[in-house]
Amino acid sequence: MLKFPVLKNEKNPHVIDNRIPPQEDKGKLIRISIIDNTGEQIFFSIITNIPMGNLFGFYAVRKGVERQYLRFRFNCRILGNRILPKEIELDDGSVIFVEDHSDVQT
Repeated sequence: MLKFPVLKNEKNPHVIDNRIPPQEDKGKLIRISIIDNTGEQIFFSIITNIPMGNLFGFYAVRKGVERQYLRFRFNCRILGNRILPKEIELDDGSVIFVEDHSDVQT
């Protein structure tokens, strides 16, 4: 259940107005880069409240590799699909490293 901020009605201060929806965080647009094993760097513009899985999917399609073979790291931490850029404090100019394991024989 959503809880709305409690505000007094301007016309009648004794009436509480609960119809004002909460402000949503729209995130901000940042520009980051992804560097692969070969040193190739690709730049992306992303919004800080969109899950990283969207970016990872775009990268995989652009490189022609299945997503399951890619591992993305930021500050020595493997990134999951559901994590948000703002949760890991990605800023303009941040660099994510990707490891491509598609050529590894099992």
